[in-house]
Formats: sequence, C-alpha cells, structure tokens
Amino acid sequence: MIEKRIKKIKDMNENEEQSYIYSWCLQNNLIPVAVPNGFNLNGVQKLCRTYGISENELKKQNAIQIKMLKKQGLHTGFPDMMIFGLKNGNGAIMFLENKVKKNKPSPIQLVCHAWLRELGYTVEISSSTKDAIEKIKKFNFDTMQIKNVEYIEKRKEVKK
Repeated sequence: MIEKRIKKIKDMNENEEQSYIYSWCLQNNLIPVAVPNGFNLNGVQKLCRTYGISENELKKQNAIQIKMLKKQGLHTGFPDMMIFGLKNGNGAIMFLENKVKKNKPSPIQLVCHAWLRELGYTVEISSSTKDAIEKIKKFNFDTMQIKNVEYIEKRKEVKK
C-alpha cells in the first residue's frame, strides 16, 4: 500500500506535486499562497482547438493575456509558492520553487531568487514533494501556528 503511494508521488507532474505540498502545508497550519507565473493557458488552448482556431491565433491570444497579466502584477521568475507562518514568534515567509523530473530554474528565476535572498528571505528549490516538505520542516516554522489557525477559522466564517 505504501509502495503504491510512493509510486504515485514519484509519477506526479509539477502541478500535482504543488497541490500535494499545498495540502500538506494546510494540514500543518501553514498558509501556502501560489504564485501562478509559469502557468500555461491550457483551458484556452483546448477551447481554441475545439473551435478550430489556428496556432498563430492561439499564440496571439496567449501573448495578449500574458501582457494583460503583467500589467496586473505578474512577475516573471517569482517562486511558485509563498508559505506564511510564525517562526520564533514572528511572521515569516518562505519562498518555494517547485521543480520536478530534473527540471531546473530558468535564468530569470535564478535572478529573482537571488534578489529575494539579498532582501533576507529564504528561497528553496525543491526537486520533489518529499524534498519540498523536508525543506519546509527545516525552515523551522513554530510548532504552534495559532495566528494561522485563527485566520483559517475567520475565513470559514466569512465564506458562510
């Protein structure tokens, strides 16, 4: 049974791994926030192909959407996730770049990561779900995340 679960984790793509990391963080009362900088517009691509829109038109529409997102704050190269919690009783943020299957950060990602580190933040690059969780644990967030628990409860009340 455990071997099947390990195999499943090993076969996950980057999006699936990030979902797993997100879930693990929430289970440990950490607040993960995704930064969808590297997303591709799969939904739009599938829709365009369904209706026979050409590759050139698809590329044009993607470029328009990316340009619009950049005007709204899309910051190319920014790490995939920010993880919020308490560390030594103070607010702390850990940035996580999730890479799988021997993928490496792009040059623009490396520049962004270096800048964040120069500002004093921790930026980790994970090679798997297991590696990411180990790095989050090593960051040493406080065991008790009472502020995050309170925040999650307030969000639930507002959603009702």
